[in-house]
Amino acid sequence: MHRLVLLFFWLVALSANAADADWIAESNRHATILLETTSRYRPEFATLRGVESYDDDVLDLQPRFAERQEADLDTAVKKLEASRAETTDPRVRQDLDILIDAARSRRTSSEINRTHLLPFFDLPQAVFSGFKNLIDERIPKERQKAALIRLKRYVGAERGYEPITKLAQARYEEAARNPALLGPWIVEAQQYLANQRRYMDGIEDLLKKSGLTGWQKDMRTLRRHIDDYGAWVRSTVLPRARKSHQLPPEVYADNLRQFGVKMDPREVIDRATANYIQTRAEMKSLSRALAAQRGWQSADHRDVLRRLKQERIADDKLLAFYQERLARVEDIVRRERIVTLPTRKAVIRLATEAESAVAPGPHVDPPRFVGNTGEPVQFVLTTGNPNATPGAQMDEFNNDAISWALTAHEARPGHELQFASMLEHGVSIARAVFAFNSANIEGWAQYAEAQIKEY
Repeated sequence: MHRLVLLFFWLVALSANAADADWIAESNRHATILLETTSRYRPEFATLRGVESYDDDVLDLQPRFAERQEADLDTAVKKLEASRAETTDPRVRQDLDILIDAARSRRTSSEINRTHLLPFFDLPQAVFSGFKNLIDERIPKERQKAALIRLKRYVGAERGYEPITKLAQARYEEAARNPALLGPWIVEAQQYLANQRRYMDGIEDLLKKSGLTGWQKDMRTLRRHIDDYGAWVRSTVLPRARKSHQLPPEVYADNLRQFGVKMDPREVIDRATANYIQTRAEMKSLSRALAAQRGWQSADHRDVLRRLKQERIADDKLLAFYQERLARVEDIVRRERIVTLPTRKAVIRLATEAESAVAPGPHVDPPRFVGNTGEPVQFVLTTGNPNATPGAQMDEFNNDAISWALTAHEARPGHELQFASMLEHGVSIARAVFAFNSANIEGWAQYAEAQIKEY
């Protein structure tokens, strides 16, 4: 029960606007129902969002974890529906709708995946993320100590816990008795294996830099467990892996819904094809103008793109280049009165190798939304793709031509400003966490690009 009490106070602390405090506090009380449910099964996700009471816990892969979570989500929906029937504030009712929809959506996704797919995923990446979310310069040192307990629980060195790798193997082998269930795409599974060392090195690097002590023995055990897990994947999972990347239609459509895309996948394909043709026509027009301006022989848009990518920014100059580019974008935003910008500087940093293995492209790393005390959003630049063919150079993001749109998209007035505004002005947990999907997140960043484009 103490977890819920502490959780409530952290949630209320998110509100930065006293005038909105009452309805946000009421909404956040309801949000604890769903946060508590999801946090029990995915504590690493709870840590990312700032729910401190789960910092030392680990992914639930005990028997029937999916069915148990589905039942708990059903219970949460009933509680939230009962609260909605008694609520009069329209803002709180809207948040309850968000929470109910999120709970039902997660329950549906769990059942669809359980019905069609074997329970296999990138466990080493999940373990790395469990530490990355906790050992972060934006997380208070006192909280980071929980990483030592989390490490012990991952390797089964604490009473009542089994090694996470053994649990993952057991759940897969149970489900594998059903011949109708599909294995992972073989290309993804092989990539998971290729990244194992990067993730383990990433965890060890985080622990070394944290200043924490007493983790070395458990870290050696974790490395051994992950090595054994990799050997098991090669002998057991790869032979059953599917050769095609295609998913069952139900799974594919549900994946889109989880990203906020609710239309039929066939309509998405039709719209995307039309948009591609329109974009290609614009690129051809721009390419002709640019080739004429620079005296290039070929005006074909593909050749022009290749020429632009040759204007490569060296890795050791990339951070300074994007910091300068952001300053110029901010000047445009202020001069054209596009949107009000904060007086503080946006944070830009380079990714580690392990982070680049998780997300090879530039991205934002948002801080916790629950209990945030001023921790900033970070725009993270990658200098390479660890999963690329040996010798291949990343050329998508480290050239001058792409830097304008990328800065507007990821930094300001895009994602960095989007998340910072939520944190600094106050927003309910329902909206910050459970309404979070790529459709609304990327929708803002695309809009930000469009606002900057003409300048």
